[in-house]
Amino acid sequence: MFMALAGGLIATAPANAQGAYAGVDLVTLMNKVSGTTGGVQHDETYSTGHLRLKGGYHFTEMFGIEVQLISGNRQTKNDSSGTTFRMTTGPISGVYGRIEIPLGDSAGLYGLLGIASVSTEYYRKPTLGAWGPVNRDEHRGLSFGFGLDVRLAERVLGSVDFMVYRVGSASYPAYFTDKPDQVIRGIGGGLTLLF
Repeated sequence: MFMALAGGLIATAPANAQGAYAGVDLVTLMNKVSGTTGGVQHDETYSTGHLRLKGGYHFTEMFGIEVQLISGNRQTKNDSSGTTFRMTTGPISGVYGRIEIPLGDSAGLYGLLGIASVSTEYYRKPTLGAWGPVNRDEHRGLSFGFGLDVRLAERVLGSVDFMVYRVGSASYPAYFTDKPDQVIRGIGGGLTLLF
């Protein structure tokens, strides 16, 4: 009887019910930088794993607000000439409006639109040289994405999402002649607890 009652609660309560929530995700960030150095085009992509904490409040079944905090991480790579490149992506923090689209009683799509503050650090080391100066870029701008929540238990959701955290030009003056274009996207998934 208890299992039937619990099953009934899961089936009848929307995945995006009104109230507060908090969650933790694993996120892969893809940080793409495109710019020129001495007339030579550079297109570099860095992929790093991160922990994301999120929390928010559903004011209604259709609208809420969400805050995200993402840890920093870095990737080091070498090119064919032996130059070593290092990019640190994060930390990232963002505040979003959240629109919900229910899919029956136990799942829902959602969209996020807001502002994110993104920190990056970039530097290089030539084959026989020392590390160059660290160029740090701080960017605050539009961020957006979409995802899917699925109810796993009465107060637990599983989720997957795709986010864009940064689009625009960056400032790494020691390494790029111009201000390179930088786009940071993320694919994540994890668990959310409803309160």
